[in-house]
Amino acid sequence: WDLPSTHAGGDQLGCFTAANYYNTVCIPQPSTAATGVHIDSIADRMQQFFHYTSNRGSRSVWTSSHAIQKVPSASSLTKTEADIRILEFNISNPRAIFVAADYEVTDPSDSLAWVFLPSVAMDKVGNLQGIFSVSGTGASEHPGLDAVYLTPGSSAFLSAGYVASPSADGDARGTDSLNYRWGDWSGAVLDPSDSCTVWVVGEYLPVNRTTTPNWFTQIAKLAPITTCTN
Repeated sequence: WDLPSTHAGGDQLGCFTAANYYNTVCIPQPSTAATGVHIDSIADRMQQFFHYTSNRGSRSVWTSSHAIQKVPSASSLTKTEADIRILEFNISNPRAIFVAADYEVTDPSDSLAWVFLPSVAMDKVGNLQGIFSVSGTGASEHPGLDAVYLTPGSSAFLSAGYVASPSADGDARGTDSLNYRWGDWSGAVLDPSDSCTVWVVGEYLPVNRTTTPNWFTQIAKLAPITTCTN
């Protein structure tokens, strides 16, 4: 990940502590603060950082998504945000992948929320669509999944609506020492049938759990941006 940074201190993968990487936690889950159960470690260690999109042979790009800390540090428990990068390949010398665009983003529905496990895809005209896993700051807020999009020329992601609501869906409260958390992954992929439609997926809990939780998978089809047509 040795690419130009959006931060003066360099990019730090969310809450990674090399000496204790299995038990690293930094994204508070407000409704479970009393039990000390947090969203698990390293922000997006199970994510696929690079996602290739052929766009039916047009505008072939790589999108790269990960969570970084607002103040990069290997030990401090600071707010996390997403970093979305668009990578392209230079076919002439020097033949190398370069950063074509870089977006430092927070949750468009709650600027104070922690963002983790982001995943986006680019359609054939350059719109970005995808999903952010988010955890709000309120005591009654549960972690959720926010569908997001960004159009060319824009500087900020907008929300297409929650796929799993922080005010209605569940969390892993009261799971004693098992340290269950809100999901381990999310994903976005461009539909190859039209190269405009984006599908997103995320792991979530439908209700609060006081015993070992059973995970559910939420799949959503995001409507194509109006500028993208067949």
